[in-house]
Amino acid sequence: MKHLLILLAIIFICYFVWQITSPKKRRKGLRLITRHAIRLGALIVVALVLFAIAYYAPSTSII
Repeated sequence: MKHLLILLAIIFICYFVWQITSPKKRRKGLRLITRHAIRLGALIVVALVLFAIAYYAPSTSII
């Protein structure tokens, strides 16, 4: 529960900082966040697919 509160506090602080920045910096930041979010999302999807394959694939003996 403590971790959830810390995460919510960090989100609140980031939102506050985002609101007090200038619109020019926000546009530049939004491009950066979007570019990285797409890449991070693709990595998460690949990881989930690999986990699903590992879960459903039968185990084999290496030796």
